[in-house]
Amino acid sequence: MTNLSGRSVVLLKVHPDQLEKASKEIAGMPNVTKVWPVLGPYDLLVTAGFPDYISLRDFVGSLRSRPYVGECKVHPNFWDWEREGRTDTPLNGWVFIDTTDFNSTFEGLKKISQVNHVISTSGDYNLIANIGVDEIREYGNILRKNVLNIPGVRNTETYTHTPE
Repeated sequence: MTNLSGRSVVLLKVHPDQLEKASKEIAGMPNVTKVWPVLGPYDLLVTAGFPDYISLRDFVGSLRSRPYVGECKVHPNFWDWEREGRTDTPLNGWVFIDTTDFNSTFEGLKKISQVNHVISTSGDYNLIANIGVDEIREYGNILRKNVLNIPGVRNTETYTHTPE
């Protein structure tokens, strides 16, 4: 059995007229820590904690059975890091990172003051970083000046949280 750590990330495409219902219903499910409406090819980013891969698989199966879920992409959390003493910001984004140098990228992300949380995952991306900012244009500056200059970073995909 594969053990997991911290919060895994699930991306969901939701039928447009069901977004509010989906957010509320999913937020009330066991193990869910937060549901983030996001901009990008997916509509919701869900963070949830599971002790093992089987629990995560069962959760995803439950999500896929919901009539409002169109597509689901899962990123299990093998371990994570969270900044101590972080402050809340009005905007949060999630940057999915493909890297050839895992350790350098992880250490580089920890040096960026706006990075609040880093998740080690598998699949198309190796790491997922949560970035908190005060204004939307700050995402681009942080990506261009910081994240994309970390050794090994090959590709990123960003999902910005859209506050309600």
